[in-house]
Amino acid sequence: MSHPTTLADWNKCYVSQWRNVLVTPEANGIRLTLTEEGRERLTEIRDSYGDRWNDTQVFIELIEDMLGNGWMEINPDTIALCSIPIILTQEGDLHDDGTVTCSLCYAHTNYALELACEALESERGLFLECGGAVTRRDCPRCGTDCDGDGYCTDETCPFSDHTQHCRAGWAGHPDRDDSGDEGLPCTCGGRKKTAE
Repeated sequence: MSHPTTLADWNKCYVSQWRNVLVTPEANGIRLTLTEEGRERLTEIRDSYGDRWNDTQVFIELIEDMLGNGWMEINPDTIALCSIPIILTQEGDLHDDGTVTCSLCYAHTNYALELACEALESERGLFLECGGAVTRRDCPRCGTDCDGDGYCTDETCPFSDHTQHCRAGWAGHPDRDDSGDEGLPCTCGGRKKTAE
C-alpha cells in the first residue's frame, strides 16, 4: 500500500495493527492506541528501564516492531531548530550519515503538554500530527548547505531543482543512478526554487 500524501488519500487508508499499537489514520495525522499486548509490554519496559529511560526511549522500544517493518524514527537533532522528540515516517530515505529525509512525517507536536506513553495509555491514545517534508541541512549529493526549503544552494547540483526525497536528484551520479537511458523518475514534480 502506498502511503497517503493528501487528505483525500486518508479516506482510502486502512487501520494497521502492530503487536503493541493500533495505528488509525485521521484527518490531520495518525492516532496510536495500545493493544492489550501493548499495555503489558509497556509495563514490562517501565519495570525494566523506567528509572534509566525517558518517555521517548520507552515509546521507541514499545513500537520496535513497527520500526522494523517500514516505519522509521527521525532523529530531531538532524533537523534544524527542531525540539519535537518523536517524529516518525513511513517513507523515509536513510542516508550513510544516519540522517533520514522524507516527504511526509508524523510528529508528537503536543509533547510539551503530554508524555507519549501516558497519552497511549489514555482512552484517546497518542495523536501524531502530519507534517511536511523533512530535509537535511546539507545536500545528500554534494554536501553543500541547503536552503530552508531543502534545496541545494549549489545551482549546478540536481538537488537545486529537486527536493531531497526525489530520486531525480541522483541523475547522473555514478553510484546512485542505475536507470540507464530512461533516466531517474521525478517524484516531486521537478519543482524549481522560487526566487527570493
